[in-house]
Amino acid sequence: MTNTDSFGKEFGEELKNAVKVQIRSNNPPEVKGTFNRLIEEGVVKSDIMKMLASAMAGEVYDMMKEKRKFQEENYIKYLHQLPTMPWDNKKTT
Repeated sequence: MTNTDSFGKEFGEELKNAVKVQIRSNNPPEVKGTFNRLIEEGVVKSDIMKMLASAMAGEVYDMMKEKRKFQEENYIKYLHQLPTMPWDNKKTT
């Protein structure tokens, strides 16, 4: 495993941990709401956690690319789009 692979795995785990905290604290409530919606749609919990972490990763990527602060409204937009991944709607240039 390369350093990059290790970093990616660790980053993914940290995002999943952050999502777990958000679900437990119901903050923002859209995270728990999205979790419940996806459960009702028949998605398994492990896949849901990956999707929720991906929504957060999408906003973190945008934040770094645009050199700005985290914008919760963008994160929530990505949550509402799940199971479509944030990068599925991006135009390639």
